[in-house]
Amino acid sequence: MTKSNFLFEAVVKKLESNKVFFNIIEHKPLFIMEDVYNTLNVKPEKTAKTILLSVDDYGLIAVVVPGLSKVDLAKIAKSIIKPRNKIKFAEKKEVEKIGISIGSVSPFFDCFAKMIVDKSLLSQDIVFCGSGDLSKTISVQIHNLLKITSAEIADVIKDKQPTGGIENENI
Repeated sequence: MTKSNFLFEAVVKKLESNKVFFNIIEHKPLFIMEDVYNTLNVKPEKTAKTILLSVDDYGLIAVVVPGLSKVDLAKIAKSIIKPRNKIKFAEKKEVEKIGISIGSVSPFFDCFAKMIVDKSLLSQDIVFCGSGDLSKTISVQIHNLLKITSAEIADVIKDKQPTGGIENENI
């Protein structure tokens, strides 16, 4: 069993054990957010991308934000009551050290010190998020994502959103 199959199966098991309704959408491997929107034919605000942050003396934090949004590290610092200079975007080697490939992060993994979901996602009924496998996306009701992950809800995105075009950001 490959690493992505193992991660995907763990996510499915977690969703099933919590008796949550979800859909699995199979597709070609997707590496950037623009591919996600185009392949799934969904609006960016319905996507829930998971960004990993590394916090000194705390561990990895997963931050779930809408597809076009950027994480505001100062808001994260305020939310977790840590100095801003102690927070950075997780490096590839940190993520791979715990067995996750860049781009295949799921909010349903159990390896995070904390999970934060941006409050703007609460306006969506269903969100599309990572599954642990680049060729599968999970759609789930936002309230179930919150219930299963015990995520904190906070305002953590930059106030000024990108204008014009879709940025090619890793998912």
